[in-house]
Amino acid sequence: MLHICLLTAAIYVLASSNSEVNRLFEDLLENYNKLVRPVRNPSEAISIHFKFKLLQLLDVRERDQVIMTNGWLIHNWIDYRLTWNPLEYGNVTMIHLPGEVFFQSILLKLLFS
Repeated sequence: MLHICLLTAAIYVLASSNSEVNRLFEDLLENYNKLVRPVRNPSEAISIHFKFKLLQLLDVRERDQVIMTNGWLIHNWIDYRLTWNPLEYGNVTMIHLPGEVFFQSILLKLLFS
């Protein structure tokens, strides 16, 4: 009997948190335009932070001074339009919004000597 009560409570918590996440998605993306830069003032620059996570060293050509790697280039920035008060959404503090938000196109040219 105790197991049934705990299982029911766990299902209720998962269901209620899922509905809070759905409501949060709807509220955040209701008037969101991913083509608009996430700044309050159009002349304001966006601070983008980069991190490279090396996954694999593929080749080292010492003579040509070349290395080939495989990895993730991680970049992030703050979009003030995607902030919320967790207390209003069942204490949800993080969500994943794949492809639904502003994405800064970046041309990266790496020069090393």
